[in-house]
Amino acid sequence: MNYFQTLMSKIFDPKKKEQLDNPERREILPPEKILLKSGLRTGNVAGDIGCGIGYFTIPMAKIVGSTGKVYAFDISNEMLNTLRSRIESENLQNVIIIQNEQYFIPLPSKILDFALLSNVLHEVDNYTSFLCEINRVLKPSGTLIIIDWLDKETDSGPPLHERLSEMKIRELLSQTNFDIGNYEIISDKFHYFVCYKERK
Repeated sequence: MNYFQTLMSKIFDPKKKEQLDNPERREILPPEKILLKSGLRTGNVAGDIGCGIGYFTIPMAKIVGSTGKVYAFDISNEMLNTLRSRIESENLQNVIIIQNEQYFIPLPSKILDFALLSNVLHEVDNYTSFLCEINRVLKPSGTLIIIDWLDKETDSGPPLHERLSEMKIRELLSQTNFDIGNYEIISDKFHYFVCYKERK
């Protein structure tokens, strides 16, 4: 297996996209509740990075409302096409869909109030470059939410060797100038970090 195949093998297969929204996931990770708890508010400019089919994007758009905006990023055109259909069916006017490269977010610096990484960080090859890019697009008062699989065997999710420990994520956040405001474990399956840009 070459480098590119190794990299792509970590990324969620779009052919399994129906797994991204189901009753079990909604019970464990209720999107509206998590977003409100994390500090998303009306009028915010938010980014759903690795948005998939919009599990969090659509509730994000409803929370920020007509005075806010949501940028939805994914590297998979197939995922984004599904998201487009869902946005149209919901008649949402405040979502901007962008296909991005893994380590580049095509936005000006300091534009987002809120950024979400839901089960995305473990898929990345260069964690530091990725988190630095997110730091760049966040406002000085911006919030980053990280939800990712615990580093333990579970009945679903990525292979154990791809998962990140709490200690590793804390180390990466420190290296990329984020302060951790809160850390919890959700349903004995997921890390949940609330992070802020370090005050310079």
